Amino acid sequence: AMARLEEIVGELEKGDLPLEHPMLCLVLAEADRIVGFIALRVVLEEAEILNLAVEASHRRKGHASQLLRAAATETKMRGAESLFLEVRESNTAAIQFYKKWGFHRSGRRPSYYRDPDEAALVMMRKLTDFPA
Repeated sequence: AMARLEEIVGELEKGDLPLEHPMLCLVLAEADRIVGFIALRVVLEEAEILNLAVEASHRRKGHASQLLRAAATETKMRGAESLFLEVRESNTAAIQFYKKWGFHRSGRRPSYYRDPDEAALVMMRKLTDFPA
């Protein structure tokens, strides 16, 4: 998780990520160590999850759910009405996680990812009834 967070910060510093809409990053720490994070941006009434990661040794403990819940609360306070994301088509664990949280498939983007080349599923859900 920390390596991906550092990679995102590096992309921001190099200007590889557009900043016309600032990124929001929420982190989860245990014993002064970051074990997970969620990166998002809010554009008008839509929020986009750019990345959600939890260190392997801290998975299956509810951390991703905790981060997603906090992100939903924060983006609703910033005016978002819906939350969407892209996920690798082969990432069945992530797809199941998001389905559990009420996300549904709203589209597909062929050749969205590189190394390896793969399509992305676009998933979304309304925030009006997001569980607390």
